[in-house]
Amino acid sequence: MVGGAMALAVAALLPADPWRAAQRSASQYFGELSEVLKEVAGAARVMDGGRVAEALARGRALEPVLHTWSEALATGRDISRLSPLRPDRGMSGSGRRASSPASTGRPATCGY
Repeated sequence: MVGGAMALAVAALLPADPWRAAQRSASQYFGELSEVLKEVAGAARVMDGGRVAEALARGRALEPVLHTWSEALATGRDISRLSPLRPDRGMSGSGRRASSPASTGRPATCGY
Protein backbone atom coordinates (compact mmCIF):
# COMPACT_ATOMS: atom_id res chain seq x y z
CA MET A 1 0.00 0.00 0.00
CA VAL A 2 2.73 2.44 0.96
CA GLY A 3 4.77 1.42 -2.08
CA GLY A 4 1.83 2.09 -4.39
CA ALA A 5 1.26 5.51 -2.84
CA MET A 6 4.95 6.33 -3.25
CA ALA A 7 4.87 5.23 -6.89
CA LEU A 8 1.87 7.48 -7.54
CA ALA A 9 3.57 10.41 -5.83
CA VAL A 10 6.75 9.94 -7.87
CA ALA A 11 4.75 9.61 -11.08
CA ALA A 12 2.88 12.83 -10.29
CA LEU A 13 6.06 14.74 -9.54
CA LEU A 14 8.23 13.26 -12.28
CA PRO A 15 6.00 12.40 -15.23
CA ALA A 16 7.44 11.19 -18.50
CA ASP A 17 8.01 13.76 -21.23
CA PRO A 18 4.54 15.17 -21.79
CA TRP A 19 5.37 16.26 -25.33
CA ARG A 20 6.53 12.85 -26.62
CA ALA A 21 3.02 11.72 -27.60
CA ALA A 22 2.34 15.05 -29.34
CA GLN A 23 5.59 14.79 -31.29
CA ARG A 24 4.77 11.22 -32.28
CA SER A 25 1.26 12.19 -33.40
CA ALA A 26 2.54 15.20 -35.36
CA SER A 27 5.14 13.04 -37.07
CA GLN A 28 2.51 10.46 -38.03
CA TYR A 29 0.11 13.13 -39.28
CA PHE A 30 2.66 14.98 -41.40
CA GLY A 31 4.11 11.74 -42.76
CA GLU A 32 0.70 10.55 -43.93
CA LEU A 33 -0.26 14.01 -45.18
CA SER A 34 2.94 14.14 -47.20
CA GLU A 35 2.08 10.85 -48.88
CA VAL A 36 -1.45 12.07 -49.65
CA LEU A 37 -0.15 15.29 -51.20
CA LYS A 38 2.37 13.38 -53.32
CA GLU A 39 -0.44 11.14 -54.50
CA VAL A 40 -2.65 14.14 -55.33
CA ALA A 41 0.18 15.83 -57.22
CA GLY A 42 0.96 12.70 -59.23
CA ALA A 43 -2.67 12.12 -60.10
CA ALA A 44 -3.20 15.77 -61.03
CA ARG A 45 -0.10 15.70 -63.23
CA VAL A 46 -1.58 12.92 -65.36
CA MET A 47 -5.10 14.36 -65.02
CA ASP A 48 -6.55 11.28 -63.35
CA GLY A 49 -9.64 12.54 -61.52
CA GLY A 50 -10.36 9.17 -59.95
CA ARG A 51 -6.94 8.97 -58.32
CA VAL A 52 -7.25 12.58 -57.13
CA ALA A 53 -10.61 11.80 -55.51
CA GLU A 54 -9.17 8.69 -53.82
CA ALA A 55 -6.21 10.66 -52.49
CA LEU A 56 -8.48 13.40 -51.16
CA ALA A 57 -10.65 10.80 -49.44
CA ARG A 58 -7.49 9.37 -47.89
CA GLY A 59 -6.58 12.87 -46.73
CA ARG A 60 -9.98 13.37 -45.14
CA ALA A 61 -9.50 10.07 -43.32
CA LEU A 62 -6.57 11.65 -41.44
CA GLU A 63 -9.01 13.53 -39.20
CA PRO A 64 -8.68 11.00 -36.32
CA VAL A 65 -4.88 11.38 -36.42
CA LEU A 66 -5.29 15.16 -36.25
CA HIS A 67 -7.66 14.75 -33.32
CA THR A 68 -5.16 12.48 -31.53
CA TRP A 69 -2.46 15.10 -32.04
CA SER A 70 -4.71 17.82 -30.63
CA GLU A 71 -5.50 15.70 -27.55
CA ALA A 72 -1.82 14.91 -27.02
CA LEU A 73 -1.01 18.64 -27.12
CA ALA A 74 -3.68 19.38 -24.54
CA THR A 75 -2.44 16.57 -22.31
CA GLY A 76 1.16 17.75 -22.60
CA ARG A 77 0.14 21.29 -21.76
CA ASP A 78 -1.82 20.15 -18.72
CA ILE A 79 0.99 17.94 -17.43
CA SER A 80 3.50 20.76 -17.89
CA ARG A 81 1.30 23.16 -15.96
CA LEU A 82 0.54 20.79 -13.09
CA SER A 83 3.92 19.17 -12.51
CA PRO A 84 6.03 21.31 -10.18
CA LEU A 85 9.31 19.80 -11.37
CA ARG A 86 8.85 20.14 -15.13
CA PRO A 87 11.38 22.61 -16.57
CA ASP A 88 8.89 23.67 -19.27
CA ARG A 89 6.18 24.45 -16.70
CA GLY A 90 4.18 27.54 -17.52
CA MET A 91 5.72 28.22 -20.93
CA SER A 92 3.52 30.40 -23.05
CA GLY A 93 4.02 30.78 -26.77
CA SER A 94 7.50 29.31 -26.86
CA GLY A 95 9.43 26.25 -25.83
CA ARG A 96 8.48 22.79 -26.95
CA ARG A 97 4.82 23.56 -27.42
CA ALA A 98 3.36 22.93 -30.85
CA SER A 99 0.05 23.96 -32.27
CA SER A 100 -2.36 22.24 -34.56
CA PRO A 101 -5.25 23.35 -36.73
CA ALA A 102 -7.52 21.35 -34.44
CA SER A 103 -6.60 23.56 -31.46
CA THR A 104 -9.12 26.15 -32.63
CA GLY A 105 -11.96 23.78 -31.86
CA ARG A 106 -13.21 24.01 -35.44
CA PRO A 107 -12.79 21.26 -38.01
CA ALA A 108 -10.08 21.82 -40.59
CA THR A 109 -11.50 22.68 -43.99
CA CYS A 110 -9.92 22.93 -47.38
CA GLY A 111 -11.89 26.03 -48.41
CA TYR A 112 -13.61 24.65 -51.51
